[in-house]
Amino acid sequence: MTSPMYPIKYKGPNVYLANVVTRKRQPLSTDVFQPETGKYYVPFCGWQVGANPTTGIEGELWLLSKIVANVAYWVLISGGNVGTVVSVTGDDGVVTNPDGLGNIDLTGNVVGNGTHAKPLFVQTGGANTEQWDLQLATAVLATPLDSNDAGIASYNNSHFTVDPTSGMVSLINPYTPTSDLHVARYIVSAGGGTDGANYTTIASAITAAVSAGGTQTIAIQPGTYTENITLPANINLTAFPCDAQTPSVIISGTVSCTDAGTRSISNIRLSTNGAAALSITGVAATNVRLTGCSFSATDAFAIVGTSSGNGTVTMIDCIGASSGTNSTFQLTTGTNMVVINCRFTGTTTSSTIGSGCDLGLINASFGHPITTSGTATLGGRQVFISSTATSLVIGSTGEQNLVHSVIGGPAAVAAITIAGGCTLTISLSEIVGATPNVITGAGTIDRGLLVFTGSGSTITVATQNALATI
Repeated sequence: MTSPMYPIKYKGPNVYLANVVTRKRQPLSTDVFQPETGKYYVPFCGWQVGANPTTGIEGELWLLSKIVANVAYWVLISGGNVGTVVSVTGDDGVVTNPDGLGNIDLTGNVVGNGTHAKPLFVQTGGANTEQWDLQLATAVLATPLDSNDAGIASYNNSHFTVDPTSGMVSLINPYTPTSDLHVARYIVSAGGGTDGANYTTIASAITAAVSAGGTQTIAIQPGTYTENITLPANINLTAFPCDAQTPSVIISGTVSCTDAGTRSISNIRLSTNGAAALSITGVAATNVRLTGCSFSATDAFAIVGTSSGNGTVTMIDCIGASSGTNSTFQLTTGTNMVVINCRFTGTTTSSTIGSGCDLGLINASFGHPITTSGTATLGGRQVFISSTATSLVIGSTGEQNLVHSVIGGPAAVAAITIAGGCTLTISLSEIVGATPNVITGAGTIDRGLLVFTGSGSTITVATQNALATI
């Protein structure tokens, strides 16, 4: 008998050997030592998987065949559904036995259509060898009544053709779907409809969208669209947000809005082309919402509003640039505007707002002057207005109120001018001016805390009222 500590040294018949052990798992190659004694398992030691095993199947019996370089070789003898493969039987019913080493070789062939009754056929290939035949295709009708006969579900022969010999399926091009799976039903492309779009002009897409009824969105692919279009309520224009950064989608012309209701434009550049890029006219309450848009005003004001319907133009996260004698907006009669998180650059030409109009500004920056007149109202928080001309001209008898704002520029002109009969309320703001009299005019200023950061710090209006503070 051999010892577990010295399995190659004879110790006589009285040495204790652990011939069978019971564990709650299958043995591993690292199971060389007995955890109870710290000694080697002896060759031909039995290992039985006991109750509640974490791996394996209860009752499995393993035998240790050898230990080489501290690696244990355990062989499954019996147990569970695990067993040794002893033969393979093919479709021909002939049993293939392993060779002397216990191996069965598997070979394969690709055969033509109709060779066997099954797409995959297993037959005896020779001694200790099985041969598997894979057919190219299964026969179909010479002229299938429907492509479902060839295993293509949910399509018909107007979409696919099926070769009657090989069974190969081919897509018919162009493919016209019976149901639209696009994100947008209306897609415009400057490339002539060759890149997945179904309209070549924005105007034609608007016509189709209006005909469909309800609220519709038109997606516009990158390109420059030289068009003058009328955008009715409930019809929205959009491009991808990344197109707004370049910008990649440009409408060169006038987008006109006249009817009551709301429409949206997002991620598109609106460029003047001899007239305003956005025009609000008529007598209805026309609302336009612009998000992520940009404006280019080179030969006209970017936005012109003459509607008397008390509608509102709302701009969020927009930018714009004007040049020459042009500016961002020119509002009269009854067109209101709300500007949030926007930035506009320009020259000394002022954007204007007249009687019956309201201008609301939140975190808005203007590189050109703003002028109010008539009965217009102005309200702003975190507003930056800077120009080499007078930055803010108050000519309206309506309420004018600014807080947490910066007004003025580096030129030797007044930062703010207030006309007679007009009042500006301003507090917690910074006034910038290179002339001694930075706030002037025949009107009234109701002022809270003001900080003067230029060389001028004098207020010369007709009336000054200090706001009460606590």
